[in-house]
Amino acid sequence: LLLKAASRAGRAVLWGRVRARLAARLSPAGRRREARLAAAAHPPLSDSALVAMFSRTRVNLGFSGLGDVAGLPGLHMTRLRDLEVPMCAGFYLAGASPELAELYELEREVVTFASPAELVDKARFYLAHPAERERIRQAGFRRARRDHTWTRRFEQLFAEIGLPARGPV
Repeated sequence: LLLKAASRAGRAVLWGRVRARLAARLSPAGRRREARLAAAAHPPLSDSALVAMFSRTRVNLGFSGLGDVAGLPGLHMTRLRDLEVPMCAGFYLAGASPELAELYELEREVVTFASPAELVDKARFYLAHPAERERIRQAGFRRARRDHTWTRRFEQLFAEIGLPARGPV
C-alpha cells in the first residue's frame, strides 16, 4: 500500500537507500553515533504526557512525504500522528497529501503545506493568529472524535464487508 504508486525501479532505489542507512547505523562509527543520539534523547512520553504535549503545543508539525523516488514525486503515507494530534485537540500543520484530504477538511480541520516556504509562512501566520488557530484546532478535534475512533473505524469496516453492526458488548 505504501509503495503502491512506485515502480519496481523506484522501490529498488528506495530500499537501496534504506539498506545504506541501516549499514551506516550498523558500522562501528554508526553505532557510536546512535549511542550518542540515544543518550541525548528524552525517554518516551506516557500516553497522558503525549496528549498534554500535543494539546498544548501551538503548532504540531506532520511530515508524511517519502521524497522523490525514481522520478515519482509526491509519495506520501498516512501516519498515526495524522490522527493522534487532532484527537488530542492539537493544532496540526502537515505536509499536503491526498490521503490527509480523505480524513479531514483541509485548511478547516487541519492545515497543510506543499513546500518549505509555505510551511514557514503558515506556521508564522497561525502563531500570530491564535483565534484562527483555535478554531481549526477545535474543528479537527471534533472531526477526529466523530470519525476517527477505533469504534467508528470498525463500524465502517464491518459495514463494507457486510457484517451486521452490533452494539457495545
